[in-house]
Amino acid sequence: MGMDKRKLQKRLQEFDSSLRMGEMIGEGGTSEVYELSGTSPAQVVKVIDLDEMFGAGDDRLSVLKRQKMHQYTMNEMQILRELQSCPSVMKVLRCFEYIPPEEKALPASYRRYHSTFFIIMEKVMPLDVYLCKYGATEKEMIRIAEQMCEALACCHQNKILHRDVKPINIFVKQQGEEAQFLLGDFGFCRRLEHMGEVTVVGTAAFEAPEIMLN
Repeated sequence: MGMDKRKLQKRLQEFDSSLRMGEMIGEGGTSEVYELSGTSPAQVVKVIDLDEMFGAGDDRLSVLKRQKMHQYTMNEMQILRELQSCPSVMKVLRCFEYIPPEEKALPASYRRYHSTFFIIMEKVMPLDVYLCKYGATEKEMIRIAEQMCEALACCHQNKILHRDVKPINIFVKQQGEEAQFLLGDFGFCRRLEHMGEVTVVGTAAFEAPEIMLN
């Protein structure tokens, strides 16, 4: 997406003046991930800028698109907080929504959703990077499957569907000599009680056959 890093840094420091954004280490269709320099243990920040995604225009379509993504992001942050007790789910340390001052002054019904979200997480390694670097024994592959099942069981207990489980959304945390595998990226997740009529999302190569048949 190519976000303006200086603008992001200024907005992040309104939340915590000690935080410094380092190199960008990842990006997706809706976000960019930056290292946070000087943190111990090492941390990263996931940035979701609604203006960068859908433009800053205040026409009805742009506002509706930003509003929808705002709802998705607020939902993701809340669900991640609820799942923090699960050892196989990515740990979120802090979250911050930057709202421009001119919008903050407006009544809620007049919001135009020019927000930037900052989600601060522990720094972990993507699964593909880990496998290229260290490989994996049969025993370790079984442990990956077990820990992903544990993460999905936690989601099930909380009536949450992840909706995009795939290798790129699995991360690795080194704990001594043993790796801990974590399920991350809950941007498409939904609560079961709020499903109703929903858009099919996910990655075709990793979808369950019954979804493909519908």
